[in-house]
Amino acid sequence: MRKDYLIERNKEIFEEYTKKDESYNTLSKKYGLTPQRIQKVISDFKGNELAINLKVDSPKDEREKLKNKAVEMRESGKLNISLEMFNKVIEWDKANNNLKGQIDVLGHLKIVFKLMSDREKNNSKKLRLLEKAAEINKQALELAESSGEINKGTIAIQKIHYANIITDTARLDISTKKNNSLQRALKIIDEAIADLPGSKSHMSWALNTRAQIQFLLGNIKDALNTLNYAENCLYEGYDDEIKQGNQAEMKINVWLSGLLITKANICKETGKYLLAKQYANSVINFDDPGKILVNRKNQAREILKSLKSIS
Repeated sequence: MRKDYLIERNKEIFEEYTKKDESYNTLSKKYGLTPQRIQKVISDFKGNELAINLKVDSPKDEREKLKNKAVEMRESGKLNISLEMFNKVIEWDKANNNLKGQIDVLGHLKIVFKLMSDREKNNSKKLRLLEKAAEINKQALELAESSGEINKGTIAIQKIHYANIITDTARLDISTKKNNSLQRALKIIDEAIADLPGSKSHMSWALNTRAQIQFLLGNIKDALNTLNYAENCLYEGYDDEIKQGNQAEMKINVWLSGLLITKANICKETGKYLLAKQYANSVINFDDPGKILVNRKNQAREILKSLKSIS
């Protein structure tokens, strides 16, 4: 089915929903789609409408709505849509001298290109996308470190993004030199965690990367201990994270499922196939009515697929 036709059809569905107040079931019958698919089309189009309507003179709360929607689109697997949205937010940030916001969105953009890299099967294409992510991260760090108004917490987040890029790149490096890069990434993580802002739950995100580095360096016991500590941090910071309320449930689900994916990968690589299967299945079975965990569930399915080829 042609992409231009789908765009027009989806636009038509959205307009009928908003202007004629048609129900999901009515639209489902008319267009031959399930009510769930109709809801998804409308949700996606709402996000695009936010991007279209955000102008450089729009109020800040409109900027925040679009940024949050872009994060949801990214985590639900709509990477190109989220990329367009984040770029619109950065336009607003530049026009309104919102340096902290611009740095924050550059971090989100880095994640988009990292996820695009994850989808690629070809290592050279993976590497090109990681190089793009590295360029974006470098820009964010330069903006943060050259300004006297940016706090340590914002810089710490970007440093953890940097360590994450080093780690993903090292996975594609078959030479022994990658250990030097990984040791550098580990040092960056350990220094940055002390300044990481937000709740204690937020630390689980950084600790996940730390565990991956430790595993790649061959320190399996340390990696597992770090993952267990990360889960404790997620628990201990839970109440504070929920109180903050800024997409708290989505963040907790993304961080927790990320820890389980890392556990599954470690178990797969060390021959603990049943454990790997159970960790991956637990992610697939996460309650996710908003379809926010598409990326994580796809990662879990890839693990299960690779396990079938082993057995």
